[in-house]
Amino acid sequence: MARRNEGAYSGEICDRGAAKPAGQPRRKTPRSIFKTGSYKATRSFPREEILGLTSQLRRAAVSPVSNIVEGSARASEAEYLHFLDIAYRSAREVEDQVGLAFRLGILVEPPYREQSAWSVETSKVLNGLLRSLRK
Repeated sequence: MARRNEGAYSGEICDRGAAKPAGQPRRKTPRSIFKTGSYKATRSFPREEILGLTSQLRRAAVSPVSNIVEGSARASEAEYLHFLDIAYRSAREVEDQVGLAFRLGILVEPPYREQSAWSVETSKVLNGLLRSLRK
């Protein structure tokens, strides 16, 4: 596990565990783009969708990363696979909900394409990981 490095570094830990030099902009990772992109994309949704599609899409977009983290903290491989499976299904859920929002005309094309691409890519990666671990 990475330690905080004081002095010339800000102490902020980057994705691979190395400390980020002070003043260097934070690199966006696929998981952060996926989550924050969903929040940004749903800002323009109609107010009547706050408790519907907006809420569901935001929760589903956060779910894959949360389930991967929770699964990796579990004691057995079976539990880990269970949480990876939930993450995979959540990524597919995002894919479906983004498509629905686009078809309803409440999500415009650029955010639709970005969110759709991230959800498809996340699904493919998780599916590959699940298949390789189940062999």
